[in-house]
Amino acid sequence: MIRRCGGALSAAIVALGMAGCSDTSSFSNSDSVIMGKLLLHAITGIGSASSVPRERVAGVPYATLGVRLGSSDESLFVLATETGRDLVWRGGPQLAITTRDGRIVRTAGFVHNLSGYQPPLSPPAEPGSGRKTYLYDFADQSRYGIAVTCTLQNLGQERIMIIGVTIDTSHVGEDCSAPQLGWSFRNEFWKDKGGFVWKSKQFVVPELESFTIEVLRRAS
Repeated sequence: MIRRCGGALSAAIVALGMAGCSDTSSFSNSDSVIMGKLLLHAITGIGSASSVPRERVAGVPYATLGVRLGSSDESLFVLATETGRDLVWRGGPQLAITTRDGRIVRTAGFVHNLSGYQPPLSPPAEPGSGRKTYLYDFADQSRYGIAVTCTLQNLGQERIMIIGVTIDTSHVGEDCSAPQLGWSFRNEFWKDKGGFVWKSKQFVVPELESFTIEVLRRAS
């Protein structure tokens, strides 16, 4: 289903390239062109804040994400590899996002990237507080083991809509800070009753706006 290839990558859209590329064997040239246009919108903010059309999602027989960077157009990312709980999503040959249980744990191909993530190794110091500390790595800036402390908040039940389908979710907020970088932000997650994250808004690098991701077609 998936083939890999090596080669040089253009820096026309982003400042950081990757050493390889990934694609799906059934993609046509026209698919690649359409994907490229969507990704250009995602990085540069060109165009309106439109969503990936439903018929476009239906035409890709693989698990897919809708990805926005800030208020940009929504771009289509396709599941390339699955290793345990880590899912690697490719946006053409240049961009990649790795998620684990709905959380972004690595990015590649953007101007700045999250290169490493370590979840809390022990329960919160204050039981019931929902306060956890994660460690982030930003290799392109030579910053490693940056402590990011987050406190969870239940924001209530919320019905969301993704490509015309309504989903009942629990809306969870995560107020985070990284004093070492003077960085504070709020992540948001929309989970169904089984705990699956259908939508999220996440900050992963201080220099970038938030990523908003929606699961358009769930991985099996």
